[in-house]
Amino acid sequence: MESKRVTLTLPVDVYNKSKELTKAGIFSSLSELFRTAVREEVEDIAPLLEVKDKKKQWVEGLMEIREEIKKAGGYNKTNEQVIQRIREIREEIWQQEYAHRY
Repeated sequence: MESKRVTLTLPVDVYNKSKELTKAGIFSSLSELFRTAVREEVEDIAPLLEVKDKKKQWVEGLMEIREEIKKAGGYNKTNEQVIQRIREIREEIWQQEYAHRY
C-alpha cells in the first residue's frame, strides 16, 4: 500500500502516553500506533461519507450537538437534556420526511 508522510503535532501528555505504549511493546513504533489509531478512527467515521440525503439531517443534528457541547466548554448537559435534543431532531426529521405519508 502506498503511503504519504505527514507531520503531526500532539499534546505532550498524548505523546508521552504514546511512547509508553510503544515501550510496553503494545506497538512496535509510534508510526504503527498512529497508523492504527487513524485507520480505526477513519473506519469508524467513513460510513458518514455514504450517508444519503435523508440521513444527512441526522449527521447535521449530531454536529450541532457536538458544537453546542464544544461552545459550552465541554459536556455539561445532563443525559436527559441530550436525549431530549435528539428526540427534537428526530421529530423534525419525521415531520419533514415522513409525516406527509400518513
